[in-house]
Order: sequence, then structure tokens, then C-alpha cells
Amino acid sequence: MRNGLLTGAVVVLLCSAFSGCILADHDFADYQRAPASTSDGDAACVPGTCAAVAAECGVINDGCGHTIDCGQCAQGFCGGAGPNRCGSAPCTARSCEDQGAECGSIDDGCGNLIDCGSCGENASCNAERRCSCQPKTCEELGAECGDTDDGCGKKLGCGKCSWGEICGLESPNRCAGMPCEPRTCEELGHGCGLADDGCGNEIDCGRCASPDVCVEGLLNFCFCQALTCSDAAAQCGEIDDGCGGELYCGHCGPKHDCEDNRCVKD
Repeated sequence: MRNGLLTGAVVVLLCSAFSGCILADHDFADYQRAPASTSDGDAACVPGTCAAVAAECGVINDGCGHTIDCGQCAQGFCGGAGPNRCGSAPCTARSCEDQGAECGSIDDGCGNLIDCGSCGENASCNAERRCSCQPKTCEELGAECGDTDDGCGKKLGCGKCSWGEICGLESPNRCAGMPCEPRTCEELGHGCGLADDGCGNEIDCGRCASPDVCVEGLLNFCFCQALTCSDAAAQCGEIDDGCGGELYCGHCGPKHDCEDNRCVKD
């Protein structure tokens, strides 16, 4: 009894010194905090020892991704007095299921490490040897809009599309604009000049026949700019205004006659 208490005290002291070793399966997952550091500044992993967890036999994890062989029992069975402890009682190995482990490797209680498998996609094995789902972000899923599954069975909201775009029009959770049907000059009502086809493209609606000029605005149209008497240098009589009409330019004063729309002396 006294030896048992003494051993327990030693184990408690060792576990305190080694920052929380776990006797159940000798997991040194927390035993990675050390004053030493690597060249990149990260804390170095200091491997555990058989003595740190009072392991007398079998194989244990060292907490740094490796295993340690703690030897065999001189007498009795490994696990007969507890995990990796020598004792007279036969050891009954515990399975992954018995210990509630879904992944990773654990001690079967009889000095052997057993493999409990790996987690599926989008999941990782935690310190309790359970698979935990790592939810995806909208960016990781390539989702721009709407709701989708985060990979762990929960709804993930990925926002809305910009004005003029529709979510899922071409592919799920992706924004896309409505297909644009370009319009012709005739459909737009333009008779000349340059215009927008309604889809951001410039189209040429032609030129006006002389002497018409193109008036561009809400609707582009051809307009005939009639000549003035001044434009034609006409001082008298009637002239063609260039748009199919006649323009009267007055008459000459006394002792002057109108010849070729110019006033000359008699």
C-alpha cells in the first residue's frame, strides 16, 4: 500500500513537471511547451519518456509524433496493474470503440498502440481522438451569393449579388448578369451618327445626305439647315434655301436693279 501511494505521488509530480501528461493513454499532446525554440521562433516539441508517465512496459506515444518502447515485464502481464504497468492480473485490451476513439492511435491498456483510423474529408482528429468538422468559408467553396452548406451540415450565408446580377443564373451560388440582346439603329430610332446598342457597344447609324446634318441626342436624326440670304451672299430677289424651299432676300434701292441676286446701278 505504501509503495502504491509513493508511486502515485511520483507520477503526480512527474505529470506536473511535464505540463499535463495524460495517464489514460499516455498522450503527450500537451507536452509540447518548452523554453527551447526552433530557428523560426516556434516552441520546440520535447518528447515524453516512459518515466514521465511511470510506464513500465509496452509502447507509448512520445507526444511528438513518435513512439517509445518501454520494454517488457520481468514478471506478470503488461497492463496487469494499469496502462503500461506490470501486474499479476491478466490484461484485457480495450478497443477504440471501448474508449470512444474515432481516429488516431491510442494505448489499448495492455502496452500496445492501436490505430483508430483517420477522419473523412473536411474533418480533423482532435486531442480526444474524435473527428471534428472544419466548416468551409464562402471563399473556400467559391460561393459569391446565396446560402450553401458549410460542409458540416450548417447553413452558410454568402451575401447578395451586385445590382443587375442574379444569383445562380449560370451556376449555383455564383453571380451573373442577364444576357444582353443588342438593338439595331432602326429599333433604337436613330437615323444617323453613333449610338449605344443597349449592351455597351457603339454602332454606326450612317450619315445624312448633303446638305442635311446629323443632330445627335436622345434620338439621332437628319436635319436640313436652310441657307440664309447672308449664307448665299444674296442682296435681293429669291433664292433656293437648299432644303427645297425659296427664300426672299428683299429688293434694291432707287436706281439699282437686282441681277443674280446682287444690286447693281442702272
